[in-house]
Amino acid sequence: MCGQYYVEEDYIERMMWVYPHLKKPLGDPPTGTMKPSLQAPVLLGHQNVKSLVPMTWGFPTFKGTGLHINARSETVLEKRTFKRSLQLNRCVLPAHCYYEWDTSHNKITFCRKDKELLYFAGIYRTYADTQRFVVLTTRANPSVASVHHRMPLILRNTLDIERWLSNSVEYPMLLDITPDPLEMSYRAKQIGILDLGDQ
Repeated sequence: MCGQYYVEEDYIERMMWVYPHLKKPLGDPPTGTMKPSLQAPVLLGHQNVKSLVPMTWGFPTFKGTGLHINARSETVLEKRTFKRSLQLNRCVLPAHCYYEWDTSHNKITFCRKDKELLYFAGIYRTYADTQRFVVLTTRANPSVASVHHRMPLILRNTLDIERWLSNSVEYPMLLDITPDPLEMSYRAKQIGILDLGDQ
């Protein structure tokens, strides 16, 4: 699953090396630790026309008692909550790292070995008051599996990003990719953890 991730202040500068015509959000874009119900930067667009838009993390549940923050890549096309967004409203979430907690509640950080940005596959939906997104998850690769059996669906390169954001029929093949190995760092610290269920 993915319940928290981190975006450093220099993420736009880094992204502009790859997307020099990137349209930046107005005002101060969200940075720091991204958590459900808070705003985070979201990448939209295709080919040379891309923009960063702040969106709120989480689709409200039908009962209105919580949030869907993740969608399983293996079943997302079967779920009424997510299917239309997957078909029409795909997005990408830039991050420097994401967090998980082991069984002893120690915080584990996962990032790329070269410290470059991670790009999570996401979907979004427009509500009356805001645009909201969820992060797709997949089976954990060996670098993550010792901590958690799920991980974000991390797009591997700019070609993956382009296919995910475009109107191409190729995007379903990305639901089955295995993300590249990640580097793990460990910090022993007791914190409160919200039980977000099996996502």
